[in-house]
Amino acid sequence: MKTQPAPGTRAMEGFEIERFRLILTIRLDEAMTFLDRLQDETLSGDSNCPKDSGDLGATALSRETLFQQASERRLAVRMIEMALARIQQGTFGVCTACGEGVTPRRLYALPWARYCFRCQEDLEQQTDKSSNEGYAGWPRSTGRDDADSPSTGS
Repeated sequence: MKTQPAPGTRAMEGFEIERFRLILTIRLDEAMTFLDRLQDETLSGDSNCPKDSGDLGATALSRETLFQQASERRLAVRMIEMALARIQQGTFGVCTACGEGVTPRRLYALPWARYCFRCQEDLEQQTDKSSNEGYAGWPRSTGRDDADSPSTGS
């Protein structure tokens, strides 16, 4: 199903779409290069056999950090690939929730954005609300003071 911008919303021009395709392709290449480098670091870390418990702890922490970075980068790769698919389908720059246009300013900040600012805020509020409910609706302590999620961008 092809989504078109809602009435009164400006459709993106061809040159804007091509600019975003280039930006996304560059970001995808950077992310893939980063993942390759992380894989090399992981493999080289495996060849260094730690001798004592301090070395074991440092190695475990390093591996966990590399795993977290790789997970975040793989998520970014999936989001970039989805944005490139939307360009191919002709739906890039259109909010997948409401059909309104996603502002170019938002797309320059997050070229893989699927939602307009309003729908993204609504989604985050719903997510925050559901993640802060524990058993039987009781608030669950997160152990954190901030509710910000980690960035997946480059």
